[in-house]
Amino acid sequence: MGRPGRPALDEGGRTAEERYKRSFLGASRDSSRRDLREKADMIRPFDVLTRSLGKKVLVKTKDNKLYEGELRNYDVNMNVTLSEASEMEDFEPVKRYGTLIIRGSTIVCLGTKKASPQTL
Repeated sequence: MGRPGRPALDEGGRTAEERYKRSFLGASRDSSRRDLREKADMIRPFDVLTRSLGKKVLVKTKDNKLYEGELRNYDVNMNVTLSEASEMEDFEPVKRYGTLIIRGSTIVCLGTKKASPQTL
């Protein structure tokens, strides 16, 4: 029995909650460390968006339209705001917009535009 205010520990120094988690989840310390390392190596979508803020991006939508512009903002629904935006066909602008907001549910793909060898 533990002292008041402190959980009871077993002979291994674990609380009942820790014992439950280990038995229920079957997780050893090594596997949980491995899981943490794997999660740290994952690329999360919002991290990519954050790194892309202020950069030229290409956005493909469900209706197969391609937009290019500078990523200004995004929200939790992945709605994006592009400034100096253009609608593209064959990588050539066909319509120009000042500021364009694209609904996140219509976005199929979003990526940064690599510099071409001619612009370097």
